[in-house]
Amino acid sequence: MPRADPSGADRTITRLRRGRLRSGPDLDGVVVWFDLGADIVAFERSDGLRCVANIGDESVTLPSHEVLLASGPIVGHKLPPDAAVWVG
Repeated sequence: MPRADPSGADRTITRLRRGRLRSGPDLDGVVVWFDLGADIVAFERSDGLRCVANIGDESVTLPSHEVLLASGPIVGHKLPPDAAVWVG
């Protein structure tokens, strides 16, 4: 069965595989986890790239880093629910 056109998370993963995130250092390197609240999952790779995901029901303010890739629109430096960003 053919797969539907990639959208949302699938499209984000495809872009990540093609871009800087794939070409960085070995992904088995050090990963540091951050406690940014109950509804936020955040970690940083050893090369300084950070992923922040909002699994809650309300938008949250992003850390002050350059957004490299987002799974959805970022308005006013706020990460909407059910969205993730890579920042550097």
